[in-house]
Amino acid sequence: MQSAVDDVVAGMSVKKAAQKWSMPRTTLNDIKLGHYKHDEHYKHYKPGPSTILTQAEESLLQEWVVEMSRRGLPLNGDNLLRAFRRLSTRIIGQIRLQTIVQG
Repeated sequence: MQSAVDDVVAGMSVKKAAQKWSMPRTTLNDIKLGHYKHDEHYKHYKPGPSTILTQAEESLLQEWVVEMSRRGLPLNGDNLLRAFRRLSTRIIGQIRLQTIVQG
C-alpha cells in the first residue's frame, strides 16, 4: 500500500497507481484525501464511534447468550436488550446505563 501512496505523491494518477499495485482505487483515493490514516502512528486506528461495552463486559454478555442458547432458550432482540439493561444496572452502574440508553 505504501508503494501505491508513494507513486501518487510522486505524481501518478490514483487510477494508475491502484491498477499497478492491485488495490482498490477508492481506498487509495481516501488515503490521498486524508480520510484514512495510513502512517505507522495510526496503524491501530479504528474508524467509527468508541465502543459502549468493555471487552470484559462484552465477553460476559456473550457467554450468557451462548448459555441461554445451550439451554434451548434462544433470545430475540427484546430479551437481549432487557438482559443487557439488567447487566448494566448490576455491573456497569446506573450512570453508564443512562448514557447507553440515551445514546
